[in-house]
Amino acid sequence: MEHLKKSEMALIAKIEASYSFLSRHDWFHLLMSTKGRIVTFVNPYSYSILRGTNLSDKFDLVFIDGQALTLLARLLLKPKIVRLSFDMTSMAWDVLNYCNETQVKVYLIGSNQLNIERAAFNIRGKFDKIDLCGIRNGFFNTDEERTSAMEEIVSLNPSVVIVGMGTPIQEKFLLDLKNLGWNGIGFTCGGFLHQSSESLDYYPSIINQLHLRWLYRLIYESHSRRRFFAFYPTFAFKFLRDYLYYLRRG
Repeated sequence: MEHLKKSEMALIAKIEASYSFLSRHDWFHLLMSTKGRIVTFVNPYSYSILRGTNLSDKFDLVFIDGQALTLLARLLLKPKIVRLSFDMTSMAWDVLNYCNETQVKVYLIGSNQLNIERAAFNIRGKFDKIDLCGIRNGFFNTDEERTSAMEEIVSLNPSVVIVGMGTPIQEKFLLDLKNLGWNGIGFTCGGFLHQSSESLDYYPSIINQLHLRWLYRLIYESHSRRRFFAFYPTFAFKFLRDYLYYLRRG
């Protein structure tokens, strides 16, 4: 129980520290020009998963994805907290555009083989100078196959790795990759690669304008519906409890 409380407090502390970093005017340039950083994003589902682990404490930055969690965090942590997600309505555009302009090597891993190939095709169509040095699906039959994939990435030495395997698998993969000696900039991306296999502009513009991405996914993605009913009804209570414990120990 004590370990659980510490991990919950660490996640809140990491989120708060990440948005302090974001307050710098040059935060994006600093992020992309500093080697050895790994970044993840939490929504109510992934927050509920990560709060019971020590994974987030090992990440350099943890940002908030999702309007509900963003609003709650503004009330309790910092009023200037903004939604940051690895999709084309947020950080994915900035990161991919940076990689396109600087022509640094990028590795994509996640989803199934057909989807990752389609996602890579669509990304190259939008960012014609981007150097995708490798792509791979996010499924492994054995631990040896997983290790082999990481060794290939280390050998290729991309500046940026984007991992879309779902929480907590994607976080564990990035951490293990870093521990294996890779020293680039890593981002988890959840369902971005799967979504990008259809289109980089996954959400209709009116959905983005009204901040109804959650509802769009609820209607069109069966796995999002399962997660919504399993985790969302209790996440606010969990976040509030973690925050109060953080205050007492802070």
